[in-house]
Amino acid sequence: MTLAGEANGQRGDELLAREAGIRLVQAEYRGGGPAMNDVLAGHVHLGVFSLGSVTQHFAAGTPRPLAVLSAQRSSAAPDVPTTAEEGLPSVINALRFLVLAPAATPREAIAALHAATLESLRDAGLREQLTRAGFEITPNSPEEAAAMLRAEDDRWAPILPALNLNLG
Repeated sequence: MTLAGEANGQRGDELLAREAGIRLVQAEYRGGGPAMNDVLAGHVHLGVFSLGSVTQHFAAGTPRPLAVLSAQRSSAAPDVPTTAEEGLPSVINALRFLVLAPAATPREAIAALHAATLESLRDAGLREQLTRAGFEITPNSPEEAAAMLRAEDDRWAPILPALNLNLG
C-alpha cells in the first residue's frame, strides 16, 4: 500500500503500519498540497495529514477520513473516529507544540514564560484560529510537558532503530 504524507517529520504512519500489521511504501512530498492531490487522484492509497490541512476536503466527501491519530475525537472533525475507536489504540500521534527553554533556566523565568503562554491562549481570536486549523488547545504545566516528553521517548525507543534513520 502506498502512503502519502506531509514532510513534517511526524511518523504516525510508522505507528499505523506496526499496529495494523501492514506494510506501507512511503511516498514523500514537499508538503500537504501535492500529497493530497495524489490521494485525491488515486495515485496513492492512503495519506496521513495534519487535520487542519484536509478538513476543507471533507465537505466534498473526498477523501474519506478514516481516523484521527489522537486520544480523543477532534472538535474540528467530530464525526471522524479515533484510531482507538477503529481498533488501533496505540496509534496516537497528535501534533504538539511546546515552549522550551534551556535546562539551566531559572524556575522563576519558567513560571513567567508559562504564565505568558497561558495568557496568550486565553485570546479568543488565537483560540479560534488554532481550532479552525485542527488543533486541540490543551495547555499543561512544565512538569506535565516533561512527563509527556519522557513518555514519548519511551514509546518511540523500540520503533526508531527499525526506521534506519540517518541523522548524521
